[in-house]
Amino acid sequence: MQQEGSTIIHVNEGSARRVIITPSRRAWEEGIRPGMAVSTAQRMLPKLEVLPPDVKATAKADEAMASIIQAYSPHYLCDKKGHVYLDMRGTSRLFGPVIDSAVRIRREIRDNLGLEGSVAVASNKLVAKIGTRAVRPFGLTQIRQGDEASFLSSQDISLLSGVGPATRALLSVAGITQIGQIADLDDNQVIAFLGKRGLALRDSARGLDLSPVQDRLYEQKTVR
Repeated sequence: MQQEGSTIIHVNEGSARRVIITPSRRAWEEGIRPGMAVSTAQRMLPKLEVLPPDVKATAKADEAMASIIQAYSPHYLCDKKGHVYLDMRGTSRLFGPVIDSAVRIRREIRDNLGLEGSVAVASNKLVAKIGTRAVRPFGLTQIRQGDEASFLSSQDISLLSGVGPATRALLSVAGITQIGQIADLDDNQVIAFLGKRGLALRDSARGLDLSPVQDRLYEQKTVR
């Protein structure tokens, strides 16, 4: 976690194109975003302080987060780019409503580790991930089962996994800027814009995701 008043970012030092991994709260408020080229960020904020990733500190934080998360559910998945998913089915008798557990988990991580993140409660991983992106860099949201379509419809297409700069530019030519607009396309329209690969993207825009939370322990993560 960065200090509240700083404008610190983490960058991929070893890559050919240096990009931002994580902006601090202050940097985010100034318009700095993950994936942005460092050169662009420095033009926006000439006094921006740039730091390389601290691999040892990250591994230590991962272990500490695992100890907190395991107290709520034995089924969790550590995805790339800092996403952690918990399958909370069957835990309400122990902890009450899932949103209450989300509040406590977020608070414990903040109080014990000094890390503040975005948390979303949803019926599947896809919608939960978009939920965290919608409230980032820091926040909490709940998308109730049955409300997935209405929640996704007004979200920017950049929040949808698989929509990179090239795809976003292509869709913007057709006036498509929100996830709901992709969800409304029929098969022929999707294929005309994006080819057959666009069908999976359209299904994601509709909040369809049947992938389970397969256990993947923090000890199995690697940093490269």
